[in-house]
Amino acid sequence: MADEAGKVMITTYALNEVTLRAEMPQAGFVVLADLYDAGWQAAVDGQPVPIYQANTVSRAVAVPAGTHDIRFVYRPLPFYAGALVSGVVLLAVILFWGWTWRRRS
Repeated sequence: MADEAGKVMITTYALNEVTLRAEMPQAGFVVLADLYDAGWQAAVDGQPVPIYQANTVSRAVAVPAGTHDIRFVYRPLPFYAGALVSGVVLLAVILFWGWTWRRRS
């Protein structure tokens, strides 16, 4: 039946990860009524899929017919870029400290 809706159950809901189990009688979209952000990544049955902006603020993924596991993981690029820059600066400070300590000895 074309009007039959799928069933979706949240299996994990954490700060940076949401997993769902979807039973879809036909292909369609699963919309998660959380805020869309470019830092979210999604996979259906372990295969990366694009995330679409639904209703301007929510996020959605296309899901084929059948039973599927959907996983959203939040990995914001600015956080990782900042961590990389911080690590490089920390390494530079340690090297500078070691160089000045060596010169004094």
